[in-house]
This record gives sequence, structure tokens and C-alpha cells, in this order.
Amino acid sequence: RASRRHARRDDAEFLSSETLDNVRLGVPRTVFYERLAAPEAPVIDAALRALGTLGASLVDPADIDTARAVSDVRSDVMLYEFKRDLSRYLRDLGDASPIRSIRELIRFNEARPQEMLRYGQVLLLAAQATNGLQTETYRRSRAEDLRLSRTDGIDRVMARERLDALVFPGWSGAAIGAKAGYPSVIVPAGYTAEGAPIGLTFLGRAWSEPTLLRVAHAFERATLLRRPPPSVASSPGGSSL
Repeated sequence: RASRRHARRDDAEFLSSETLDNVRLGVPRTVFYERLAAPEAPVIDAALRALGTLGASLVDPADIDTARAVSDVRSDVMLYEFKRDLSRYLRDLGDASPIRSIRELIRFNEARPQEMLRYGQVLLLAAQATNGLQTETYRRSRAEDLRLSRTDGIDRVMARERLDALVFPGWSGAAIGAKAGYPSVIVPAGYTAEGAPIGLTFLGRAWSEPTLLRVAHAFERATLLRRPPPSVASSPGGSSL
């Protein structure tokens, strides 16, 4: 939960910086950059150069020691928390829905296989089979997630390299950031020769939103890479309605 010490009414004050002097950004090459497709790599390289032009100091590489373990380990945390959170959501729907639990949702889907089970419901069934957040299985999985993603992962590399944030291509840093419970922001990094959009993610430790917003805003203002999506009317075969 956010403490009053970190509460803010408006983050706009962090969007005024046009340079990134004195900002240290880490580039975790191992695992995260290895997954880049050939057409994507030059786009990300150009984005990193743009950050350097803005004055940021790039620590490249700034590898996360646990990167492979975070990717490989099978965690049960999502199933346990998915059951808790979806159950709360369903209970709070009120008159908007007759379904009040995951069990009822599963039965609803089973009664309508043609419409509702085209892709199955493996996740729902696995979540329903869990036994609550007080079980040893959940607590052990959660502790391991935090160790790999936070204590021995993000925290360690950021302390070692004195970093303000980490820079990931696309959404490749989503899992490690989510497991750590840390904030991130993604902005457009550019487009491949075929026109496919690619993002750039800035991730930091707890309560680092001001720094992340400053970096993301400065990058966006300097590069102006965002393109509005084509409208239906202007797309091939689109309707003018």
C-alpha cells in the first residue's frame, strides 16, 4: 500500500525535464535483449543512442544475475492471486452479473462450450484448485519470486551499478517487474522497416515513478516517435461510417 510519504496529487511536475543529465540507465542484455528479432534490434539500438544524446549515462551491459532463473522458474503465485482477485471482482459486480464466483463461471462456460470454451479454461480450473494465500505453497512461491526478481535481481544490479532505472526492449521486462512489484512505463521506441511498432520499457525500484516519468517524457519529447493508429475509414476496406 502507498504510504502518505509517497502520495502525490499530480505527477505533471516530473514532466518538465528535457535532458537526462545525471541519470544512469542500465541495459540488461542477458535474456531480455537476446529475444529481439533481427528487424527489431536496430530500432532498439537507435532508441538507446537517443537516450545517450539526451545526456543519460548508459551502463551497457548491466545484466541481472537472476534473469534466466526468473524466466525459467515455474511460479504458482499468479494462480493463487488470480483466484483471489477474480473472486473479489465477481462478488462486487452486484446486479450486473449473476455469476458470483470462479466455480459459477466455470459451470457457466461448461454449459455453453460452443460459445465459451473455444480456447478452454485451463487457467480458471487451475486457479480454482488452489487453496488460499495462507498455504505453504503460495508463501514459498511468493518468497522465491521476490528473491529472484527483487533482492537478487533488480535490487542487486541497480545497487551495484548505481542505476536510476533499467531499460528493456518492448515488454520483455514485464514479468520480472511484476514479480518484484516495481513500477514501469513503456513508450514507443520506433518501427521496423515493415512498420511494426516496438516499445521501450523503463523500470525502477519502489516509488521511482518520478524518475521513470521524467525519463519517459524526455525520450518521447526528443524522438516524437508516436504515430496515431490508422482510422477505420482510412484503412483498406474500411467503412466511412
